[in-house]
Parts: sequence; C-alpha cells; structure tokens
Amino acid sequence: MSSCSWTELKERTSQGRTLAILPVGCYEQHGPVLPLETDMLIATRAAKGLAARLQDWHCHIYPCLPYTTTEPNVNYCGTVSVSAQAFRAYLREVLRGIMGHPFEAVVVLNGHGSIQGSLHEVAFALVNQQFRRGRRPVRPILTLNAFDADDQIGQALELEPGRHADWKEFLMTWSILGSHYYDDQRLERLQRFAQGVFPNRLPPVLGIPAELRTNMGVQGKPLAGSCPSDYDRLAQRIWKILEEHLESKTRQALDDFRTHYADRA
Repeated sequence: MSSCSWTELKERTSQGRTLAILPVGCYEQHGPVLPLETDMLIATRAAKGLAARLQDWHCHIYPCLPYTTTEPNVNYCGTVSVSAQAFRAYLREVLRGIMGHPFEAVVVLNGHGSIQGSLHEVAFALVNQQFRRGRRPVRPILTLNAFDADDQIGQALELEPGRHADWKEFLMTWSILGSHYYDDQRLERLQRFAQGVFPNRLPPVLGIPAELRTNMGVQGKPLAGSCPSDYDRLAQRIWKILEEHLESKTRQALDDFRTHYADRA
C-alpha cells in the first residue's frame, strides 16, 4: 500500500502519467506450513515491484483485497471464500471508486490465480461502458496475474512449477517474511513434509475439493533448495523474472491502448 495523505495523492495525480495498482489476493490454506495470507503477500509484493520499475509513472498502490473466491479450500481451517457473484460485485464497486479519481489507468494485480476470470469480466464491463457512453479519453483497466510467469520461472530454475503452495510460493513468501515467520521449527516441518508425494496434475473433472486431490492442500513439490542461502538466491531470481514480466506486460498494454484506442470513444 502506498502511504500518503489525500492532498499528497491529489498533487501526484495532477502531474500526469498516473497509475493505480490494486493487488488482489485470498485468505486460504497453503499447506501445513505456508501462511494463510500467502496470496495477499505475493500480490502486494508484486505490486510494489511493478511500481518500482515504472519510474516514469506516478504509481499509487491500494490495499490488497483479501477475501475472494476459493471454494475448493473451504474445508481447511481459516480459509474464507466468498461467492464469485459477491466478489465481482464488490470488485466492481472498488474499481469504480478508484476510477472516480484522476488516474490514467488501473492495474489489477492478481495473487490468487483462479479468480482471473472474474477479474477479466469486471474489467471488460467497466472499460466497455466507457466506450459505449462516449467517455474521452477511455481509461484502461489491466488484469495481470502474478502466476503467468510460472513457466519462465520453472525453466530458469529447472524445476516444474506446482499448482498450489509449491516451492515457488514458499520462496516468494520466504523473501517477504524471512526467519521471523519461517523459524527453525517451521523449516524443519516443511523439510519433513517435503519428503512426501505431491500430485501436480489438474484433474479432468473440475470442482473436486482440494482435500481429495492434494497432499494436505499442496499440489506440486513444496520445497526447492536445502538451506536459507539457497532460498535467498532462488527467491531473488523468481522475483526478478516476475517483475520483468509484469513490467513488460504493463508497458506493452498501456502503449498499445494509448496508440490505438484511448481517443476512439
């Protein structure tokens, strides 16, 4: 979240090239060791990394939306899931509120991959309405997914990406929380747990509860590296690849929109 007063933000948005970034996460199980707020931590950290790379924009990071749709995980203690309909309605109102201020564009940064369809639906409607109502200039809403770079990360680290609470999510949260959360006891538990067998395929039938198709909520190898120095090195590579990907996608999308569509309402 970007901390500033409303007067400071008003001054920034008067200087042109202003971008609002809204992280979206989830509060759900991430296996027996990773924190429930993993998706929120990743979304917020990714938003900060993106803003740091967009030095030619005045970026304002909004607080992360924490409660979204995670129906397959509802039987795990602590998980909070809201219906897709309720989430879309709430997200729509939040984005309308953000767009009530003079940002040139909005980036919705998803740290909970499975809600990407809902994000697309809401962003589509809000942008389309601007065109239909003749608003000029039209302000774009981008929907970026923090997991779209998984294949690049897997190739770079020569590891197969998992689907939930895998080695990648561990390393990303390790770089955020460090030993304050991942103390010796938690690391020992994770290392013991990682000796098990972990399914990593998407079942051909959707809607199967996570407890029936995972190992204690984990899909994919849960650990990479063998010690904190490995974790630090691997985590830095992951964040570098992801941030470069997010920056590239943002710049390409905004440049394309500004060139071809913004003034055609």
